Amino acid sequence: MTAQQTHPSSSKLSGLTDRDRQLVADITRFGQLEAKQAQRLHFAEEKSSKESREVRAWRTLKRLADRKVVSRIERTLGGGGGGSTGYVYQAPTSRADGINYHKLDIAELYVRLVELERREPERMKLVRYRPELYTHRRPAKGQPKPDARIEVEVAGALKRWQLELDRGTEWPYQIRTKLKQYVRAWENWEEDFFPPVLFVVGRKLTVDERERKELLQEQIDRLPEADREPFGVVVFDEAVEWLVPSDPGSAKASG
Repeated sequence: MTAQQTHPSSSKLSGLTDRDRQLVADITRFGQLEAKQAQRLHFAEEKSSKESREVRAWRTLKRLADRKVVSRIERTLGGGGGGSTGYVYQAPTSRADGINYHKLDIAELYVRLVELERREPERMKLVRYRPELYTHRRPAKGQPKPDARIEVEVAGALKRWQLELDRGTEWPYQIRTKLKQYVRAWENWEEDFFPPVLFVVGRKLTVDERERKELLQEQIDRLPEADREPFGVVVFDEAVEWLVPSDPGSAKASG
């Protein structure tokens, strides 16, 4: 299980602006955050040029790192250029010494949902996006723990999902084990509705994303037909449309 991150001490947070604190909170709850993700979340709504927003984000992140409210890891792969765009930020208490693309993908899906809500507030309201890292409850032995729990409001109805972010690292037998854990959880679910489980194939994998999607779907199809109902699979760039379809009539049952 991923180690729980701790928030910086109150003394370190003293004197920070509200935006500073929100930025630190997001970095802490996702474990890691790209500089560009931080910019899109916390500087995109400023009424200034893109270049001005980038400079302000760079200065803010550097100031927070200098104060040791956050720490940073320089990118060696994936580029991004110099300056803040070349860094990934994390809590100063983190022991990670490298970039965790699994965490960054989980954060990226959140960023894209926030951006959709800003562009089309009439289409959806993001009620909750709770990453696994920020979930304090330890699951019982043999019980699955999704990478994130998502709740959105669409046309007045609350939709819920469980997210599994796939980076192409698990073997088919491991995927089948995870699926069976979710099926058991579904069978023992005490509430009226079991949130569907969406497998999202991550970005920039070492394997072809479409082939990975097919492999995941094949493992789902090996389940008894009645047990396949809660599962869906998409590649990363299709995830937001799957969760919040532009055509409401095509929405998956989720709430």
